[in-house]
Amino acid sequence: MGRRMIFTYPCSATNILSGCPADQEPVPTSAVKEKWLISTPQLSFMQNDASPLGGEGVYRPSPQAVVWWQHPLCSPDDNFPRTSLLGARSGSLRIYAGPHRLHQYPSILVVATGSKVDMPCCSATLAPLAYSFTEEDIIVDFPCMIQEDIDVKDVVGYKTLGHCFFTEDGPEERNTFHHCLGLMVRAGTLLPSDRNSKMCRTITDGAYPGYVANPRQDCSASSTFWIANPNNNLINCAAAGSEETGFWFIFHHVPTGASEGLYSPGHTEHTPMGQFTNNRAHSNYRAGMILDNGVKTTEANDKDKRPLLSLIGARYSPHQDADLFKPRVPAIISHFIAYKNQDHGAWLRGGDVWLDGCQFADNGIGLTLASGGTFPDDDGSHQQVKNSLFVGESGNRGMLLPDNNIWGPGGSDFSSRTLPRGIDFPIRGMQIYDGPVNVQNCTFRKFAALHGRHTSAFGFRLNNSWQSCPKNYVTNITFDQVPITSRVFFGEPGPWFNKMQMDGDKTTIFHDIDGSVSEYPGAFLVKEDNWLLRHPDCIDVPDWKAAICSGHYAQLSLEHFLEIKVESYITRFFHIKEDFAFVEIPGGAPDHSIQVISVTLCVETSNLAALHSYKNTV
Repeated sequence: MGRRMIFTYPCSATNILSGCPADQEPVPTSAVKEKWLISTPQLSFMQNDASPLGGEGVYRPSPQAVVWWQHPLCSPDDNFPRTSLLGARSGSLRIYAGPHRLHQYPSILVVATGSKVDMPCCSATLAPLAYSFTEEDIIVDFPCMIQEDIDVKDVVGYKTLGHCFFTEDGPEERNTFHHCLGLMVRAGTLLPSDRNSKMCRTITDGAYPGYVANPRQDCSASSTFWIANPNNNLINCAAAGSEETGFWFIFHHVPTGASEGLYSPGHTEHTPMGQFTNNRAHSNYRAGMILDNGVKTTEANDKDKRPLLSLIGARYSPHQDADLFKPRVPAIISHFIAYKNQDHGAWLRGGDVWLDGCQFADNGIGLTLASGGTFPDDDGSHQQVKNSLFVGESGNRGMLLPDNNIWGPGGSDFSSRTLPRGIDFPIRGMQIYDGPVNVQNCTFRKFAALHGRHTSAFGFRLNNSWQSCPKNYVTNITFDQVPITSRVFFGEPGPWFNKMQMDGDKTTIFHDIDGSVSEYPGAFLVKEDNWLLRHPDCIDVPDWKAAICSGHYAQLSLEHFLEIKVESYITRFFHIKEDFAFVEIPGGAPDHSIQVISVTLCVETSNLAALHSYKNTV
């Protein structure tokens, strides 16, 4: 089978293959290898020099992205209605290739295309692309039903509306995005995940009558790279300035759209990750990278009024051949760089998710590793970060811009700089959450608290209603220009932390294997007022709101039937003797709703394995 290329644009067929409207002549092919300088003044954290990031050892590019490409350039129509985000004059590029041939379409310029119901570049089986550039006012840049074994190389997306580099249905795998750049992704209207808060509330197509949108949960996910199947490769790519996220790995429990029925339910949640190497993300709002969540794969109904493809929860646990009965296969994230993202450098949920050689700088929270539930869904799995660098406040102070009012003194040298989220936002390098998490051979640099702003190398998730695992390990940690008072902070009631009364707030804990954090090898660090865990030999550290304790700690998850909700479950309903026999406390009623209880216990025995048999036991 051959190939055909259809360019749906209001022009005659004379110049279809040149990619230009009929009334415009392409620039002669001799006018190639031009250097275009794309200025990005709207990035929320503009860099102020082209040197390495303040000497802290984190690589970053210059403040402008320089793009070289080679193509038959067509000049845009001067009369094109660029003032409209959804201009009526638009079109799309469709490429169809036979299943047994690979074709290369180098140097395609796509300008001001796409529509409310279509995307500017679509393909069912797309051949390798090289040196393509898309410019302002495109609804979605490089999306659509890419199936498998496709190479996307040296492609640039700029100011797209909605997801930029986009895999749509779930079965798209073994594709490679190599050396691609996406800048300034904005909210769009096509999908719930494209939409911002206002769009989410006002566009209710496909929702069940009575639907009330929750924008931060249902929508608000526009991303530079939206990857619906983990078995894809992203190499040497960059994502900057997205309204929400740079790289987002999302899961379809079943395939959607034209791909319906191509894999069994739950397949992608267990599919091993492809290669994710040497990518970087900066100046994004929600996160540089997210590995979490799914999309709703059922139509709206009276029980779930959300429209199709709204964001929902999902859990990732990669196994060989996507088979839970076969060995686990860790998702490897190598040499990822995330800097100046307002909230997270990366939020990653597993299953086995392992980072190596990564760098995080000037983020609100450098890295959070989350598990699959109260106990990890995938037994035996853990998350880890090794051989990585965390920088709290680098020498790259940013620029004061008219639309950026989050500007204030830094903790290291008190000079003014851009700040994440808010002037008093508690900056954290490694945020410990869920578990088991292993942090090994990592360096933390320039984390320093100010009066009125807590900053720490290690911190914990705020307003945490879940659990903390005593198997959260840290070892071989190095601090550079981090006062000992800013190594750890467990939190206190106040702005951002609120009342600190949730279960996860009360049970925070991690194990300092070699004493590189606390200077007490083998110690556990616990919250200072966790009276269930601490004992007379514990040492208080007021600056950390913590206690350094010895002993053996274990975690237990219970389901209990309760008549009423209570603030604390720690000692009210059960007691465990040294031999792990339960002594029940009356009061539960089996006909009432289940409350899941997660408790960390201090036990006077080393036989902690016996606790495993009580997992999820009443």
